[in-house]
Amino acid sequence: MLLSSIKTSEPNAIEKWFKTVDVFNLVLLLCLASFGMLVVISASPSIAIEKKLDGYYFVEHHLYYLIVSLCCLFVFSTLSRKGILRISILGFIVTTVLLFLVLIFSNKINGSTRWITISSFSIQPSEFVKPFFIIITAYLFTNKNEKYFNLSGNNISLILLSLLCFLLMLQTDVAMFTIIFMVWCCQYFISGIKIKIIGLISLLGMIFSVLIYYTVPYVKLRIDSYLSPNTPGFQVKKGLLAFESGGIIGKGPGEGTVKGNIPDAHTDFIFPVIAEEYGLIACLSLIALFVLIIMRGFSKTKKIKNMFVLIASTGLLVQFGLQALINIAVSLQLAPTTGVTLPFISYGGSSIVSIGIGMGMMLALTRRTYGGEAKI
Repeated sequence: MLLSSIKTSEPNAIEKWFKTVDVFNLVLLLCLASFGMLVVISASPSIAIEKKLDGYYFVEHHLYYLIVSLCCLFVFSTLSRKGILRISILGFIVTTVLLFLVLIFSNKINGSTRWITISSFSIQPSEFVKPFFIIITAYLFTNKNEKYFNLSGNNISLILLSLLCFLLMLQTDVAMFTIIFMVWCCQYFISGIKIKIIGLISLLGMIFSVLIYYTVPYVKLRIDSYLSPNTPGFQVKKGLLAFESGGIIGKGPGEGTVKGNIPDAHTDFIFPVIAEEYGLIACLSLIALFVLIIMRGFSKTKKIKNMFVLIASTGLLVQFGLQALINIAVSLQLAPTTGVTLPFISYGGSSIVSIGIGMGMMLALTRRTYGGEAKI
């Protein structure tokens, strides 16, 4: 009687979150972020000294960015589907405005205008716009038969894509344009697409690629260098030398020597540093970790019978995987050189925080239902 009279207390918000979130994938993401911190510690001091900075300048800043990124990951993973949609609409508006401001106030760096300085911080709005755009696109494709301002969801998504691509091309950020466009195509395909539309998009993609090649000088230079395998670019040449130098087990943390001659060895070309210091086994293990995170996400998504979750989670996972694939492919001379960071591994404020937001959204969308969650 006494036991039956005791009321079972309701689990608090943290307990509900822990019982519904994909803990296995969360642990994998934390392992990836931890390894990234380790690699930045060994890759960045020599670069910092070369730039006449404190030896641990990049290490300290990466730690700050990583803490912010993981906080974003945890916070976004607690949101409901409606909460994610609402914050994505607000985030998309803010980041799109920042993309306009970049064109007005930003200074050119390496021929591109991609960063805007707010107080003492430099922000790359194109990094943050990706997860928000993916969520909005998923909602529009899910409700493609609904009318908004006399336009279908598909048409509004196409208009938003065109706006983003226009702003990114004015910044000459071809890599970001490519990622956003390919993710959008993937989401469009999942939502249901006619064969003639696939043909039209493919044709437009080929035409636009040719235009970029002949109108953006640095793109032409990089593609020509890629198509001439006997004369690889300086970064790629040194990167391949790092792979050769590392062998199977690598030289050991901090013992690499080639990294000192690789520009952006702590950012876009961090994978060769891993190869030289940790070896082929570590590189293959890292690739396996990326694949496992993506496949686990797809597996959880498949179990949730909701079109919005399917399109949104797929978009976030494809963006995560595509970014990793491009970064690794560039360092192995399997793709033209481009400025794409390795998720949770490369140094970089905007990129690592953006990845934290995107993966937090993915974890939220793939959470198990607790107490009958409202559907979108």
